[in-house]
Amino acid sequence: MIQIKVLDAEKNIVAENSGQEEVNLTLRREYQEGDTIIFEIGGETGHYWMQVDDVLGKSLVYLTGDQTYEIPFEEKKFNLSPKAFTGEKQLISLRKARPYEVNIYRNLAENVNDQHGDVNCYPHASANVETRGEAVFAAKNAIDGVTANHSHGKWPFASWGINQRDDAQMKLEFGREIKTDRIILHTRADFPHDNWWVKATVEFSDGSSMVLDLEKTDVSQEFSFEEKTISWLVLKELIKADDPSPFPALTQIEVFGTECCLGEAKMEIREINENKKEYLELLLLADEQESMIDRYLERGDMYVLYDSGAAKAVCVVTEESEEILELKNLAVCSQCQRRGYGRRMIEFLCDQYKGKKRILQAGTGDSPATLPFYEACGFTQSHRIPGFFVDNYDHPIIECGKQLVDMVYLRKKL
Repeated sequence: MIQIKVLDAEKNIVAENSGQEEVNLTLRREYQEGDTIIFEIGGETGHYWMQVDDVLGKSLVYLTGDQTYEIPFEEKKFNLSPKAFTGEKQLISLRKARPYEVNIYRNLAENVNDQHGDVNCYPHASANVETRGEAVFAAKNAIDGVTANHSHGKWPFASWGINQRDDAQMKLEFGREIKTDRIILHTRADFPHDNWWVKATVEFSDGSSMVLDLEKTDVSQEFSFEEKTISWLVLKELIKADDPSPFPALTQIEVFGTECCLGEAKMEIREINENKKEYLELLLLADEQESMIDRYLERGDMYVLYDSGAAKAVCVVTEESEEILELKNLAVCSQCQRRGYGRRMIEFLCDQYKGKKRILQAGTGDSPATLPFYEACGFTQSHRIPGFFVDNYDHPIIECGKQLVDMVYLRKKL
């Protein structure tokens, strides 16, 4: 169970909502001084899509515990869009990320929800100095995803300012181990107001370090290196150019890479040749009449996807001709839907039967719960069998409030 609460300055709950996989909370009043948002994850450490404000949008973050977000006012929100945290209606959301959203090569440093102090929300940026302690020069600005760098001060030109300190350094923490092979820096370029750095050093948590040669430029500067496994890095030993201006600053840092422990690494897909009815409860989620399942179960190839030792999804395919393989049943356990398991099974079947069959086809009802899924997996509609669900089932089949009548066939080339 995950939950979102909004508390007022006296810690009274003014709005709350909860859910298993996703929560949306609408606050129907303007924010007031002292308001806070509480994100509770019930001990389920992992990746989440978090939105504290609809103007700021969602960030893919790694939560190690419950997180409190203090609503900013006045100077504390000068680094944010002036439209943020305004109006009479607020939308806050939290959703568990799906494996295919997490397990890709991406910028692992972006977090528009970052805050000062101790946090359970990563990535997290901190520094030993921030110019005058102002929000527009906070380290967290360097990971908010905004790369506008032709001016300085209020949004969209917030940056990490070092207050002319030669010993300035910024730490970027990920909250878990990640793999990275690329860093991109966007230095502030409000010339002639700004100076720039000619060198910088990146220290990694694995004990290694790297010197970066930097230039006076308003475009990003990219640095590739041999893949490292790290949990944090520090940007330090910043050497200014010989220029009258004393004001170099960092607009954005991007750290590209992948997760160390990909969700698929815990997954295992097994072929089931005996005792197939042990998985009947799962099979009935996709085909709710056992006698219909009996028509294809024994003659079909059956596969079960396990994640961390638990059965999460099942599928059955049958050979319909020398060229055509038909997906008769694809089901994901109710508590695990929308996490990428169904898509992973489709990918597995395509790999398993490529070169053996030419077409993978699937029959389903004319339902908004299933047709968009198959189309997103690369299937296109082929033909229909009118009245299939009425003629072959002993009771009406209802999905998304609609009675299914025709069987819709979709096909995908292998």
